[in-house]
Amino acid sequence: MRSCDVKKTKEERLIELMGGRERAAQWLAARHGGGGRNDCWRWLGGLSLSGYGKVHRKDGDAKIEGYAPRVAWVVANGRPVPPGTRVYRSCEWKDCVNPAHLDVRQVGRL
Repeated sequence: MRSCDVKKTKEERLIELMGGRERAAQWLAARHGGGGRNDCWRWLGGLSLSGYGKVHRKDGDAKIEGYAPRVAWVVANGRPVPPGTRVYRSCEWKDCVNPAHLDVRQVGRL
């Protein structure tokens, strides 16, 4: 399979629709409560029913939705969330998008 044939993750597609990593980082920064490197950056945008930050974009006639912490992790790390892993927070806030609080771990492992 050629690299141009590789299917993008939902987060990569959302970042692409935002205009790339730099623009996505600016967009995300405008939608959290800010703070220092160690503070929680509480998401000010829409939330899922379970309290996680949500991100969405129109892609033609389709709507692409993702979780803000996952998008923040991809923007900060410049690579997709690896298969078989999830983004976990080191803080108690489900709506935190501070990359310093986000880490990927294998599903089922703390």
